[in-house]
Amino acid sequence: MALTHSGGSPRSAYGARWTIAATLATLATLAACAAIAGCGRGRAAGGDTTSVVRRGAQIVIPAASPLRGQLGVDSAILGRIKQEFTATAVIEANPANVARIVPPLAGRVVKLHVRFGDAVAQGQVLVTLDAPDFAAALAEDQRARAALTQAQRNLDRVNDLRAHGVASDKDVEQAQTDLAQARSELERAGARLQTLGIDSGVAAPGRTLEVRSPLAGLVEDVSTAEGEFRNDASAPLMTIADLSTVWLTANVQEKDIHAVVKGQPIEAEFAAYPGERYHGTVQFVGDLLDPDTRTVKVRVALANPSLRFKPGMFATMHFLGRGNEAVLVPTAAVVQLRDTTYVFAEVSPWTFEARPVALGPQQDDLTVITSGVARGTRVIVRGALLLQE
Repeated sequence: MALTHSGGSPRSAYGARWTIAATLATLATLAACAAIAGCGRGRAAGGDTTSVVRRGAQIVIPAASPLRGQLGVDSAILGRIKQEFTATAVIEANPANVARIVPPLAGRVVKLHVRFGDAVAQGQVLVTLDAPDFAAALAEDQRARAALTQAQRNLDRVNDLRAHGVASDKDVEQAQTDLAQARSELERAGARLQTLGIDSGVAAPGRTLEVRSPLAGLVEDVSTAEGEFRNDASAPLMTIADLSTVWLTANVQEKDIHAVVKGQPIEAEFAAYPGERYHGTVQFVGDLLDPDTRTVKVRVALANPSLRFKPGMFATMHFLGRGNEAVLVPTAAVVQLRDTTYVFAEVSPWTFEARPVALGPQQDDLTVITSGVARGTRVIVRGALLLQE
């Protein structure tokens, strides 16, 4: 978890960051005081100035005590606990932008026009098939066109005869029915060709069927070869993927799911691009928990105009939560005595008491206090070890 202050940086409220060197210096001072004059329970170096006066649970630092120059006092502040956790993730193609090209009819692969990794445009020819059924479908369409032309001519002729009193109304009705049936047959034949991606109006006679790409993208997989006969409409010849937008899919552990919501900001680091961070928002949180891994899939869409993100790439996804407000003090203010954790709280000017506290998460030089100290309470933030008994 990272900690941020609601209304400014928590660290700036306390001044300079406490370092290991400062802690060592404090310990050295404590040792020196104990060795010279029993600091905290006896006399100062001069022998005439009381360093610490203990009145029951309270500790008073007299005005002339040398400890006043060694102790730092400041107020506990209200900051925000920003929930942050990480999960492993992998780049995947968006299934909505992936086309698996299957043979529309049984036939032999005459020519492969693309290879693995090639970029293709929408409508580009991918495979040419020698498909006998295609020739039959094309011939059926041509017969339907001829029948429609003949039915229209017959209707015109019957209408002319009726106008001269030769044909009856029944003849006209029959001609009209024949014309409607011819139109229906042409629509059916044309629809069959359209399912094959063929414009019946411009299709050339023959048995070769050109299979075209339904979208622009990259050839992600090729599973056929020239000369192969394919008659399984469920087995793809190749896969085309539009990778202009990809999914970054993370497996979030069950214990962290409560902190993930749709629209939540994330940062991602890729092993392929060290030192770079990419930003996005959660677009999908899975509803099903994987019983084997105890994880839920969370997906983020990433723009990929330069195709830097390739399917299969691994990444670390950082989930950035808004978090909750909490009381914060510098970690240097927290003292451990046997089984009790406490801070020295100021009850009046230069009068302190050891107050037990419960701790929350820690980040750098700040610690969350969940109970024992309220916002605004003044505590010793430097030199607290000097007041230990």
